[in-house]
Amino acid sequence: MKRYAILLIFAALALTLPAAFIKLQSPQGKFIFIKPLYNDGALAVYSQQGQYILVNKRTNEQLAVPAGGDSVPAEITAIKNKPAEELPLYGVSILNGIKILSGRRIYIADTQPELTLLASYPAPEAGGDSIIVDKNTNTLYFYKSSELYKSYRVATGRESHFTPVGNFIIMNKIGGEDLDEAFGTRWMGLGVPFENDKRAETDHRAPKGLKYGIHGTDEPGSIGSHASGGCIRMNNQDIGELQPLVKVGTRVDIVEDIHKKT
Repeated sequence: MKRYAILLIFAALALTLPAAFIKLQSPQGKFIFIKPLYNDGALAVYSQQGQYILVNKRTNEQLAVPAGGDSVPAEITAIKNKPAEELPLYGVSILNGIKILSGRRIYIADTQPELTLLASYPAPEAGGDSIIVDKNTNTLYFYKSSELYKSYRVATGRESHFTPVGNFIIMNKIGGEDLDEAFGTRWMGLGVPFENDKRAETDHRAPKGLKYGIHGTDEPGSIGSHASGGCIRMNNQDIGELQPLVKVGTRVDIVEDIHKKT
């Protein structure tokens, strides 16, 4: 009887061990001993080797994004039934998604119909409405109420010091016949203090928002490159969309490379 019981135990182990091995080798199975940072019926998020691993529990798809620093725990928020006109990501509807704030970086992923990274962008340092311009990638990010509205391709200075770096504000908004055609259809002037103006020592136009600006262009082929005399160029269609949304006094952060800050 005792021998029969032992044989039954070995038989049960022989049947269950392969199944356990398969589970451990599956995308979900390899995290079996790791507590997820986030877990719902469709998605689990794990932290592993300086990355966040998103696992679609229905399809076993995986998506890895860099962690923003081990010392800062991630903030993970579910996104459910987001219409296109709501933030973040104006113009994009999300049925089932997730938002990960890690350090100074934000990731938004969609889980249906498949696991897809929709956006990766810097987290704003200031509350309310603000703009971040990354000179390295020539990208402008516009935030409404601290949520990303939209990002735009831009052109910045031909030389690194041409476009000033720092925290500024929108001083004025000009459009129509008051603009030279080189500035396209719209202008938003940046108040740049003397110490940030590397192209002159005492140019009084800079603090008044009349030297540096975010504006349209008559050279659309330059967008995405380092081509301007210091201003931030946008496609006329984009500045036409952006300028009405931006208020005088809005904060503008211009950085050399946003990835070095996140």
